[in-house]
Amino acid sequence: IPESSENLYDNLDSALYSGTQIRTRTGSVIYAHADFSRIEMGGRRAVMAVLRPVPSSKEADGTYIPQALTDRTVNGFFSIAPGMLENDIAKSGTSSELSAVFRGSRLLSASMILGGADPMAITGFISRIADAICRRAIELCLAESPQAPCPFAFIQTGSAGRMEQTLCTDQDNGIIFSNTGKENIDAVLSYFNDLAVRISKMLEDIGYSSCKGGNMASNPKWCRPLDDWKAYFAGWIKAPGPEELLDISIFFDIRHCYGDSSLTADLKAFI
Repeated sequence: IPESSENLYDNLDSALYSGTQIRTRTGSVIYAHADFSRIEMGGRRAVMAVLRPVPSSKEADGTYIPQALTDRTVNGFFSIAPGMLENDIAKSGTSSELSAVFRGSRLLSASMILGGADPMAITGFISRIADAICRRAIELCLAESPQAPCPFAFIQTGSAGRMEQTLCTDQDNGIIFSNTGKENIDAVLSYFNDLAVRISKMLEDIGYSSCKGGNMASNPKWCRPLDDWKAYFAGWIKAPGPEELLDISIFFDIRHCYGDSSLTADLKAFI
């Protein structure tokens, strides 16, 4: 809420309404029940409203009759939240600050659930914020590292790759880096393995738990040059045993998150 509306935060109990009107971008009016609650995000106080639409349409005599209300309209109530949080993420300079945004995003996600938002909108919102936090965590880790020895891409996999993350989703990711000569491979592997471990540790500090199966970039198996990734997929497809099928279910849903997108595109084209 704006600073000029601070009184609403302090006097919230007297500002509860059984019904409210919402004017959309098209100028139409939607009637809804609203439940208000106080929240804090990134040190800022705010008031959150969980809206439960009451479908209606206005007749010529001024009365209202029920009408259909689409999920798209309801989900639009939450469209401002990602942009607001992404601004906070971009300004964050530590894992503690990113963790505060992470906790705030969980509050918003819970409110969307309680408000009856479409499940795909909720998982999409959670995934979008997770991507933004992940990119910022990578930037912070790179700022404390020597220059990367070659281009690389950080990819999301599993539910993160499908943008279907939930409140309990753990880390699923990997690193693809450019093919390099055999004489340099040890130094390049050492650089990216160290970077991946620090990224995974920061994400865990923020609130994203480590994958129990080790399907993360911090596992040297999933921090490899492009040709190795292609060999993985070729092997899974040619000889799909039980373990290979598990890997397929996780890594076939790769999605680019940070870095050189051409590496991710090259791998997806190969697949």
